[in-house]
Amino acid sequence: MLVKQGDDRMIRRFIAAIALAVLSVVGLTRALQAADIRVLDTEHREELDSYPNMPNNLRDIVCNLSLKGIIEQGDLQKIKAAIDEKFSVRRSENFSVRLCLDSEGGNYLEALDIAEFLMGQYIGTGLKREAICASSCAVIFMAGTRLIDGWVGPMRDEGFDRFMHPSSTLAFHAPYLDLEGMESTPINTRWAKLAELYNDGVMATRRLTAMAMGAELRFPMELLAEMLTKGPKETYVINTVGKVTRYRIDLFDVAVPSFETPAFCHACANRLYPDEFSCDLDGEDPQIRSQVQSLKRFRSGRRVEFMPGASSNPCVIDVEVIGQTIKGWFLRPDLRYRDQRSSRGDFGSKSSEARPLPYWYLYDPDTLLSTIEQR
Repeated sequence: MLVKQGDDRMIRRFIAAIALAVLSVVGLTRALQAADIRVLDTEHREELDSYPNMPNNLRDIVCNLSLKGIIEQGDLQKIKAAIDEKFSVRRSENFSVRLCLDSEGGNYLEALDIAEFLMGQYIGTGLKREAICASSCAVIFMAGTRLIDGWVGPMRDEGFDRFMHPSSTLAFHAPYLDLEGMESTPINTRWAKLAELYNDGVMATRRLTAMAMGAELRFPMELLAEMLTKGPKETYVINTVGKVTRYRIDLFDVAVPSFETPAFCHACANRLYPDEFSCDLDGEDPQIRSQVQSLKRFRSGRRVEFMPGASSNPCVIDVEVIGQTIKGWFLRPDLRYRDQRSSRGDFGSKSSEARPLPYWYLYDPDTLLSTIEQR
């Protein structure tokens, strides 16, 4: 998303807000404690388990390292030391690492240092069951990265590696100034401290913007804008399927959805964004109603083409079936000009152009994550 001419006021506000809050912390529900960084698993990196015949739908993820508590200066060095001690040999064997987070925020500049390190070293991130990741922790989470070569996950061509459990909390907010203790500070010292915070804030903003523009969807400007609408005691929470898919976040331990035709329309909406694609298949307004444009049967399944009411671009889903069991669903490129040339070998997983989509794409974009946890 490019910054429009009218967005300069938003950016100035963002600079000022971070300048007032680089060192501030928002606590959600728990007492604040310094971060505890631990090595959890030095043997495994691949995901623990997948649903039968559904490799994109994981029951659990591996956490090689964990960071729990408030982020402070020096935490990056602890992470580096743990990796050098426990994973240096394994990483030479293409063994990548995942850092799992449970933190309500902390030092913003340190969080940016950690985020940049994760991206540079291809280290993934994760939020386990009921974990909380807020404020500067959320910036770290969005930096989760994996080498593209060999990645078999649902976003294999994008290089993202950030997984969250449906019961976890991922929350962003606009930074704020914590004035505690400053009232008793001499006025000259107070202004000097504010000037220091402002300079740090400008630098932090520059780095975060570079992160957003240097890697598409890494930290979208759209997400920054959402952050800025929230005050000190408010949060922008990633709590729906639509938000997860919009920001390219993966889930695990998700309940099996419906496999009826409307569910595959949801896959189109989630992949192409809900504001560009409506799944109101029975709606009366032809401008927003989607239609099943065509349904074609193949030996190994069926191809469904949805046509959004207000768009000229269809969405094509291949539903692969073995026996009576649905094995997978694949988003296809626009086939309007190539359908006649499609062969049996060009269907579903046989096609090099098809993109496999995971379970959660079949839920309505407005579905709350808390309702799709595997029970």
